[in-house]
Amino acid sequence: MALSDELEKLSKQCANRIRYIDSEEATKNSLVLPFIGLLGFDIHEPTEVIPEYTADIGIKKGEKVDYALMHEGKPAILVECKTYGVKLNHNEVSQLLRYFNVTSTRFGLLTDGICYRFFSDLDRQNVMDSEPFFEFNILDYALSQIEELSLFQKTNFQIDNCVDRAYRLKYVKKIKNQLGRELSDPTDDFVRSLMKPSYSGNLTKRLLKQFKPMVREAFAEFLRDYIAAHPDAVADPVEPPSKLQVQVPATDSVDWTPLIQISEVTHMKAPTSVQFGSEDILPITSWAQLLLKVTEWLVREGRLSSTDLPVDGNGRRFLFINSVPISPKGRDFALPHQVSEGIFIERKFSSNNLVEYCKRLLTRFSSRPETVKLKFL
Repeated sequence: MALSDELEKLSKQCANRIRYIDSEEATKNSLVLPFIGLLGFDIHEPTEVIPEYTADIGIKKGEKVDYALMHEGKPAILVECKTYGVKLNHNEVSQLLRYFNVTSTRFGLLTDGICYRFFSDLDRQNVMDSEPFFEFNILDYALSQIEELSLFQKTNFQIDNCVDRAYRLKYVKKIKNQLGRELSDPTDDFVRSLMKPSYSGNLTKRLLKQFKPMVREAFAEFLRDYIAAHPDAVADPVEPPSKLQVQVPATDSVDWTPLIQISEVTHMKAPTSVQFGSEDILPITSWAQLLLKVTEWLVREGRLSSTDLPVDGNGRRFLFINSVPISPKGRDFALPHQVSEGIFIERKFSSNNLVEYCKRLLTRFSSRPETVKLKFL
């Protein structure tokens, strides 16, 4: 069976199982071990998967990481598991880091059974990075991520290849995030570097401020023109569109950005206001609140009603609007909110998914989705 088919099957199983998960052991047995098996490692073979792998730390003996996935007789991937629903925060990363630094492994995997965060030692050899180079959510993943995950299958696993790919994933992500920030709010240095070849005078603070909206507009036009002239570049099977999206700022205003032009917001601050049409400016503080406000607006305008329910987030995995705060398969909404009588919304998604779902709602139920705009302060 192809990896994509196996992932689809496991995704459905995990969606059904998570409402019964209330401990770390249940997380391991019902969610994590099936995922490890999906990668081709025999969970019943102690030469491939070692549970409670000893990673002695200094004078502390008997420290154990949940699993070690072996390659050529050596630990290749250390897996640290947390109970489903526990936030994978700094403390959990630090724990995996301690295990990582006293072994010869090049990869660490921190998971709650749904979100899998892959770490390596790209900044300093033998010292695990504090940020993952790759994240995979078994309930919500892009097709492009399957290719990345396939490198960690037992039959494909080659340490050098995986390390090279990890470098690329890490720095392409950082470059994309930086480009997004520069396109949304260009820094003086960025504006100066672009204007120097075109402007011979002294680039004062006042001039840089004047040139900033021009830089934003020029980039927006450049991206549109480039995509129109090179459609194959966006449809490249090696780098699908979801991997090439960047933040495209508004061209008609330095303050407001059309929501449908926004993507890749993982490291962006949430907007401070949302505007519907030429009126209805509402303050917001989070991406989850944005999804709520968009839904409320569509209901208020009569464009979304109980007769349209249920509304599926991406066609197969996440249902996020229903007449009751429960999916058709019986899974309770994790963070429900009642928008109006008979309309409940789920809000517990990643920031990128929240933005994507907002755009899909607007595209489906609004005649002019481009009129919904965001302000960032």
